[in-house]
Amino acid sequence: MKILFRKQRGSSLVEIIVAVGVLAVGLYAIAEGLQMSRAGTARTITVLQADVAASNILELLQVKSDSVAEALKNQPAGLIPAEGWSEYASDPHLEWKAELKKKDNNIALVRVSVRSKRTNSKDVPVLERQGVIVLSAGGAR
Repeated sequence: MKILFRKQRGSSLVEIIVAVGVLAVGLYAIAEGLQMSRAGTARTITVLQADVAASNILELLQVKSDSVAEALKNQPAGLIPAEGWSEYASDPHLEWKAELKKKDNNIALVRVSVRSKRTNSKDVPVLERQGVIVLSAGGAR
């Protein structure tokens, strides 16, 4: 009786090493994409928080137009707070400042800048928002 040996079909060691290498490169690319997505999401959250802070500060300055008018009484421009950056009360990771420029007796232009304490670039604001304040006795209109 003759025994026939069939050729074994399987993968060689080289094929397995190549397959594992291709899989490793693919997984690395996926992990890198997830990391970039996470960093982008963190940046977006910071910008959104800065936008809310800038809007709130601008509205506060519009409501307190009498104080702004007093600060700009004898000068065409000013800075609030006068010493520069100030911590935002609702989020201690944010700092803000407002630059005021008097257009005429009743109108001042405001640019609110917000920066993050978390980032390395301390001099670059995360967001700037501009607005107008009506300077009048008795509050904003």
